Amino acid sequence: DLYNKEEHIIGMPTGFLDLDAMTAGFHKGEYVVIGARPSMGKSALLQNIASYMAYEQKEPVILFLET
Repeated sequence: DLYNKEEHIIGMPTGFLDLDAMTAGFHKGEYVVIGARPSMGKSALLQNIASYMAYEQKEPVILFLET
């Protein structure tokens, strides 16, 4: 079924088209690590992805940010 599917996103889309193209969306059971130098926008990226999944995809989201 996945092979015959017209879309390339088979997981949960993030709202970022380039990221979705590279990952085919987030998949159940995955552990995703986003790493970069300080002040590069990691927290902002995660908050945007969480907002997209909550508001556009209507999926429950929980986000823990360590300070």
